[in-house]
Amino acid sequence: MTEYPPPDPQQPRPPEPQPPAYQTPPPGQYPAQPQYPAQPQYPAQPQYPAQPQYQAQPQSPQGYSIPPEPAPVGTVPLRPMSLGDILSGAFKTIRFNPGLMLGAPAIFGGISMVLMWFSGVFGIFGILISYVRTNIELGPDPEVLMEYLSAYLSPGRMIQMSVLLLLATLVLLPLSVTLPYGAAQAAYGNKVTLSEAFKAKIGRLLPLIGAEILLVLIVYATLAIPTILFMVGGIQRNAPMMGIGALLHFIAAIILFFVLFRLFFVPTVVILEDCSPIAAFKRSRALVKGSFWRIVGISLLGSLIVGIPAEVIGGIGFGVAFAIGSLIVFAILLYAVSVFITPFSESLTVLLYLDSRFRKGELH
Repeated sequence: MTEYPPPDPQQPRPPEPQPPAYQTPPPGQYPAQPQYPAQPQYPAQPQYPAQPQYQAQPQSPQGYSIPPEPAPVGTVPLRPMSLGDILSGAFKTIRFNPGLMLGAPAIFGGISMVLMWFSGVFGIFGILISYVRTNIELGPDPEVLMEYLSAYLSPGRMIQMSVLLLLATLVLLPLSVTLPYGAAQAAYGNKVTLSEAFKAKIGRLLPLIGAEILLVLIVYATLAIPTILFMVGGIQRNAPMMGIGALLHFIAAIILFFVLFRLFFVPTVVILEDCSPIAAFKRSRALVKGSFWRIVGISLLGSLIVGIPAEVIGGIGFGVAFAIGSLIVFAILLYAVSVFITPFSESLTVLLYLDSRFRKGELH
């Protein structure tokens, strides 16, 4: 192994290498950064077609998207309805299917009006007009008026009038089953003809008659005792008995108001749900429960909407009849008004019925 001599302590060491001095760059200048190798170039990404722009959805207070309400497919929205929905829906029903809603009242109402004309019932109005025109300067005289009526209402005339008025009423019965069915179908966007409605619901005519008879019996049974007391008191000139009869009559009228509005949907249920009359009574009470005053208010408002113009038109017709001495104009105007009022009233009842079912969660 080679040995080296120890270093001479008198010999100076060679200077150690010093690191390069750091040069402070002038103000505003920085030392050059190291250069890195260039990044490889990748091929350009393919261009995709632009996505379609969707309309912004309304936001709920929590920030969740609220789906838009579906547009109604028929005459009304298929949900619990507002007052405006029901009233406008009754008019829309007539416009949606005028062939049934106006055509049926025009046909059956026209036949009924002809029977009423030949029954002689308009003759009573003619007697009143003749009496007023003849005695307008002499003033009212009840005895003369009774002579006019007694001469007109002979036994034969009374029989003729009763039979033809009954026929005039029976002729209108098909409207009671076809119009509600047409209104219910229109609410869902279905347009049916008169023949289709007649075939679908003519079998409900007898149950409907039975239900109507029961309703009439309820009215007569409620008013029977007050009416008898009032009439007997009048015959005997017994003022206290007449007063009791009048008071009981008022109480009975209030009772009938609540009873009949709870049975408001009986005819509609008989027709649309194929119920028996007794089952329809229970069903109507269930549907009205919780919405009594709503049903009362909307039905009365609907009656005013069509009733006030009808009264005005009827008054004009009677005035024309009085002026010319003929009732033909009055009869024509009465017929024209009934052609519109009948489908409106039936449509309003059906929409109230559907609204009650929507509110109870039976329909969706």
